[in-house]
Amino acid sequence: MKFRIQHLVLMPSLFLFACSTMSSDYSASGSNSGSNSGSKNGSNNASMDQQQGANKNNAEPISSELLYSLLVAEIALKRGDLDVAVVNYMQAARDTHDVEVVRRATRIAEFSQSNEQALEGAKLWASIDPKSREARQALVVMLLNAGQLDEATVQLSILIENAGEEQGPALMQLVAQLSRERDQESALKLMEMSAAKESDNPYVHFANAHLNMRFNRFAPAMSSADQALALKSGWLEAIALRARILQLENKTQEAISYYEQEIKKGEADVISLRISFARLLMDVREQDKALEQYVILSELQPANNDLAYAAGLLSLQAGKIDEAEKYFVRLRKSKDRIIEANYYLGQVEESRDNIDKAIDWYSSVTHGELYIDAQTRMAALLSKQGLHDKAIQKVRSIKVYNSRDKLKLYLLEGDVMLEAGKHQEAFDIYDRALLDMPDESNLLYARALSAEKINRLDILESDLRLILSNEPNNVQALNALGYTLADKTERYEEALRYIKRALALEPKDAAVVDSMGWVQYRMGNHQEALTYLKNAMAIIGDVEIAAHFGEVLWVTNNKEEAINVWDQALKQSPNNKMILDVMRRFGL
Repeated sequence: MKFRIQHLVLMPSLFLFACSTMSSDYSASGSNSGSNSGSKNGSNNASMDQQQGANKNNAEPISSELLYSLLVAEIALKRGDLDVAVVNYMQAARDTHDVEVVRRATRIAEFSQSNEQALEGAKLWASIDPKSREARQALVVMLLNAGQLDEATVQLSILIENAGEEQGPALMQLVAQLSRERDQESALKLMEMSAAKESDNPYVHFANAHLNMRFNRFAPAMSSADQALALKSGWLEAIALRARILQLENKTQEAISYYEQEIKKGEADVISLRISFARLLMDVREQDKALEQYVILSELQPANNDLAYAAGLLSLQAGKIDEAEKYFVRLRKSKDRIIEANYYLGQVEESRDNIDKAIDWYSSVTHGELYIDAQTRMAALLSKQGLHDKAIQKVRSIKVYNSRDKLKLYLLEGDVMLEAGKHQEAFDIYDRALLDMPDESNLLYARALSAEKINRLDILESDLRLILSNEPNNVQALNALGYTLADKTERYEEALRYIKRALALEPKDAAVVDSMGWVQYRMGNHQEALTYLKNAMAIIGDVEIAAHFGEVLWVTNNKEEAINVWDQALKQSPNNKMILDVMRRFGL
């Protein structure tokens, strides 16, 4: 079988080997041709003769057979014919004992799964370069593949001894290789045998724990991690590994408690331990607890701007706006992460509804990864102020260099048009964008929503169905199609099927729960409708949900409660068209 792999050039050492030989031949030729020259040429010839002698001492002439083998091997590699490449490179390795040639031959044999030749190459490699970590690791793996576990264990001991103070990284590199082995049991047995042989070595137990964890063998992984910690108490990496094993076993609270206990013990480096703990808390979405750790860390190391940055982001995410502002102001004063600080101070002011100040901060984000986001936030805020023409000008002035940002601008420009009430213009923008990005789900969804505004339900339905043909579990598309069919047509059973699918996927999504309440109302199931709409209101008191909930309350003779719901919604969004329209329909 042939494989396509990247073509690799001949080893430089071999070229030098060949060139030194050719240099000798050329010198000899030059000496002969210059035998009748004057003293100057004679001096040059003497120098050449000396060089020739040196070359003879340092290198043997490369044979035509060897050069042919190397060229055939390289051509075979270029063509993807690994079998021919392996045969010829292995022959070159045997003939030269050149480290780079042997290494290359071994790796090509390993890649082509020519295990016998790979083992031969690894043995030769380790014999001519006995201190090489890579060679010894290759030999361990090749012996394992050959089923020679005892010898693999011997070679692993040599690897550990040679690594000295670097035995930890050496073992983890080996674990990374072993974790890719198909024969998991043999790989695990090798590490278990090594751990038994090196019972007083914490690094071996640590490596054994890692390999077991990678193969989802959590009980032996935990046992090995405990052995490593017993031999090296307060070892941060082993503590983190033990917590990770608990996390993978879905024992999140135990992992959190374990970190808290280790912090109290104070044996490990407290800064590094808290950082590791905070990362785990982020992984398990315990943002509030993660924020607590970063606040403590930023107090312990006030000059550490990375910690302040993390604390600022988490504070902002938690809605602790004043605290977030303090961290980002600190970053600006330290003249570190100024661009990021400016962007997030813009978010701080935006959350306070200080639009002008937010725009000022965003405008100071002049470059970097957040530049496009800052520019688009400025445009969105201009639109929010009712300055739709300026918002459109801003959007169209932004230069983008990748499809992700281009999509963002298309969507933003359409949103601005929708906010301005220019529904046809928004539709046209999405329509043109889809010529540039056909079948892009976000654009199809946006065009579908704008199509509803101009009473093109045929396009809405076709766009949403196209999304669902590519993404059957797209909750937004399922919900939008189901809700529209329930609201604008009498195809209630079909609408119910789409909404049921969306609800099964996202049972706590307020918009989906609202849609289920609305389709039940349209089908005449008023009590079921009230239950769903009340639940939707409890999730998020959105004005559209309030409009629906109030309407069902009204028709079920809960008029006073309906009026109260609508009044509360108007306090949240004065002059809201949807609320006012439903109230007018009932003569209010």
